[in-house]
Amino acid sequence: MTKRFAGFMAILAFFVTCVSGLVADTTMLDVLLRALSAMAVFFLIGLLIGYIANRILLDSLFGEETAEAAEAVVDEVDAEQSGPEIPPA
Repeated sequence: MTKRFAGFMAILAFFVTCVSGLVADTTMLDVLLRALSAMAVFFLIGLLIGYIANRILLDSLFGEETAEAAEAVVDEVDAEQSGPEIPPA
């Protein structure tokens, strides 16, 4: 859930920055540089917000004592859904 939320925020920031830069009649290089930097910043913000939201959800569903165990299960399921890892070259 955390990575999905971060990805969504990053793509949204990239899109909004590109559109606003093109509407303001800025050069393509400036638009892309600003959009990529906004994408990186909002990905990090999305990771933080997604982690907090995930933690609040698990705490409210399972209680404080079992939230750590539930978080481990959620991380395991997310790892299985993300596909096989590619070894570094």
